[in-house]
Amino acid sequence: MVRFSTLNAPRCELGENARWNPIDERFYFTDILHGTIYSADPSFTAVATELETPYQTGAFLITKSGNLILLTEKGLIKATRHGNGFSLSDEMLLTFAFEEGERFNDATVDSKGRILAGIKKADNRDGRLISIAKDGSWKVLLDGLRISNGLGFSPDGRVFYHTDSGYKTIKAYCYDNETGSLYDEKFFFSAFPENGEPDGMAIDKNGNVWTALWGAGMIYVISPNGVKIGEYRTNARNASSVAFGGNDMHTLLVTSASCGLESIGEDDGKCYYAQDDTFEGSYGFLI
Repeated sequence: MVRFSTLNAPRCELGENARWNPIDERFYFTDILHGTIYSADPSFTAVATELETPYQTGAFLITKSGNLILLTEKGLIKATRHGNGFSLSDEMLLTFAFEEGERFNDATVDSKGRILAGIKKADNRDGRLISIAKDGSWKVLLDGLRISNGLGFSPDGRVFYHTDSGYKTIKAYCYDNETGSLYDEKFFFSAFPENGEPDGMAIDKNGNVWTALWGAGMIYVISPNGVKIGEYRTNARNASSVAFGGNDMHTLLVTSASCGLESIGEDDGKCYYAQDDTFEGSYGFLI
């Protein structure tokens, strides 16, 4: 039986965006509302504050050179690696004129280096999924969403998964890597528990989708043909994102959030990890 341990790290108000960084071989995650990015070594003996920003950081991505691209409520900004930390650029790479309460929410990268990013509003209406090309041009891929959330690609990059937490649904799309377009929309999975909303996701090397369930404190594992094949439980109620990493990708990191709860328990907002030889993770593409 897989058991999760608690990471000795600061409690997050809105922990999210768990990622494995293959450049420095550490797990990364963010507290969105505080604009802080943390990292942990794969043995989880040391947690570091990598970057503190004045922005809500809805997501961040790792470049092939080891830098970070932050997706904030003002736009995209670069953080450059130096020594034991990162320095934030003085200028935005790309500015977005968001309305008050609107921000990015989760992001991923396709095999060509395009950024796919969800955008949510404070009232969880009229959300969007956009694609940002390397030249800074962008286009809307999906609109009319509630909460654009967990995103991921199949190992071959030909299937794209999109989570709408508001509708408690994950859809699958065929993905054109040459044009960055979606087609052939299909309902992938929606049989979530009444108290659980699908949030962040990770895809393992077999194409299984691992999705965190906000409100239920669980991780569901769903096969490529849309069948639930496993579940794991953490002590936090609002599990928010998942990422594989570590030696042979046998380690799973889970973030959680303390926001949105009437009373905050000891385990809420903490990060959790489990190591098991049956985990066959993948970390996707870099910019």
